[in-house]
Amino acid sequence: MIVFHLNRRFKPYCLGALVLYIFLVYFFEVFHLFSTCPPHDPIDVVYTWVNGSDPRFVENLKYYVRKYDSWIDFSRYDDKNELLFSLRSLEKYAPWVRHVFIVTNGQIPSWLNLDYEGVSLVTHEEIFEDKFNVPSFSSPAIEMHLHRIPGLSKRFIYFNDDIFLHAPLFPDDFHSQSRGFLIYLSTLLPPCSPECSWLFVADGHCDNVCNNPNCQLDGGDCDTNPKTSHGDVIIDDYDLENITYSAQNFSQNLAQIEKINISQLIQQHNRKILLLDKLKRHKTRKKSVKIVDPYTASLQHTNRILNDFYGFSVRKVPAHAPIMIDRDIMNEMQRKFEKHFAKTARNRLRSVDDVQFAFSYYYYIIHEKIIADIDQIFDNFDTDLSGIWSQSEIRAAMTKLYDLPLNDEAFQHFASILMNCSNSDFIVTKSFVQKCPTLAQILQTQFATQHRFKFELIKDSDKRFVTFKMLNSNLTQVINQLDDVLRNERKFVCLNDNLDHSQTTNNEIIKRLMFDFYTSLFPVPSKFELPQKYKNRFSYIEDYNLMMGKKHEKFLLACVLLLVILLVLFGKKLCKIIKIFVL
Repeated sequence: MIVFHLNRRFKPYCLGALVLYIFLVYFFEVFHLFSTCPPHDPIDVVYTWVNGSDPRFVENLKYYVRKYDSWIDFSRYDDKNELLFSLRSLEKYAPWVRHVFIVTNGQIPSWLNLDYEGVSLVTHEEIFEDKFNVPSFSSPAIEMHLHRIPGLSKRFIYFNDDIFLHAPLFPDDFHSQSRGFLIYLSTLLPPCSPECSWLFVADGHCDNVCNNPNCQLDGGDCDTNPKTSHGDVIIDDYDLENITYSAQNFSQNLAQIEKINISQLIQQHNRKILLLDKLKRHKTRKKSVKIVDPYTASLQHTNRILNDFYGFSVRKVPAHAPIMIDRDIMNEMQRKFEKHFAKTARNRLRSVDDVQFAFSYYYYIIHEKIIADIDQIFDNFDTDLSGIWSQSEIRAAMTKLYDLPLNDEAFQHFASILMNCSNSDFIVTKSFVQKCPTLAQILQTQFATQHRFKFELIKDSDKRFVTFKMLNSNLTQVINQLDDVLRNERKFVCLNDNLDHSQTTNNEIIKRLMFDFYTSLFPVPSKFELPQKYKNRFSYIEDYNLMMGKKHEKFLLACVLLLVILLVLFGKKLCKIIKIFVL
């Protein structure tokens, strides 16, 4: 055996070398781990955009407003360079996005770099299934056709142009294997009529104020033999403050309840209602504002459709954030809601009977169910894929079958079920469960109906992830709102235009203020933009294509003329060369 004797002064160097060696081994192992992980599928981003200041667009819009004897707020189409800065935020905070598609009615942003390979302009004509419905000025109609964009990734993220990013964005902000689809919800859906909250519809008690078509005739509660189905949306006690008549009394009694199912919520509600004079509180309760705007009315319309398909539930409005869409799911939705989607597509202008895009998509994911057989139920708890339920896997199943905390009585009851199916020591395998009718029936009763899609409801998304500001013409308020955006750096920011367009002076100041605000956040031009001194020559893609077509024609004509000239000048020599090769 050879023994190395080290001088003391060399020991620190040896120790350092050993530490360096361990660090390098660890580094290369981590690098190998990440390099071998499969990359996520490509994800594209889709924007919808319109320049409402364009005279050609305004005249076209006015024609259809007169044709359908409708009214519209022309100011909502006004362009304040939101898309330009949203793209800057996208490039800064989500560089992993594969491609950006901008869907327009044919308009071209003056600053857009059409030669950049990372962006494509898509017209409504390219994606609408029925070309008779074009032109369309209805965002719900346009949105339900986005998944038809040629070359679009299977999953894509849809941005409104007034939304920008204020923090790094990752694919798992929308979907991951462990959490499924992340669903960003905001406030509760407004009441279906001025005096009737959706909570009181289909609650088992007849409410005369809810017994109207807007509230689906109180969900059948006023019928002699009501037959009402209920959905399964989970809400918490915080939501009750917004939907009950006496919020403080309710929230005090429910403060210990973190989550309750809708059926439990209805039972709690009924017990409270029967103890109170409802009619008296109807008289003293503050009146709600009557629904008049198409957006809110279409939300109510969509909610009634969801009630018809999935049962009555208390639902929330989607937060003002981007949404990840799966093209396959959208195709399924179009088949399921075919009649309602077709009606929305025919509405050239926003209408009260539109199906709201994000609202319907989110709740399709939430409500869709599958019926699992006993093999699937067994596999769901067999997390180690061994084919045998371990002690921890049995306990996991018991936590969903018995009240917590699990006690001796629960263990004895479950053990007796297992022992009745076996005369000797038992091992819980799939075949064992199949041959044990009592256990199989219990599992099927509890777990057979399952959510088809994995999802997670994001609580308080408006407080943690989303900033939504409705800007008006009050200069002081707008400054305070923009300052609040700077102070609270949330991932998604939506600045919505609600300016009073009679106040032209203030509006011009606010427009410049917003531009300076955007520029302070994103001063660096993106690859999506032309150099600042340049602008697109054409405002519409058809004019651009016509120009490019003429360029191609001129090029072909030049090639033909060149060929004729070459034949005239070198025709004889060319013939001699051909003869030599032929002969």
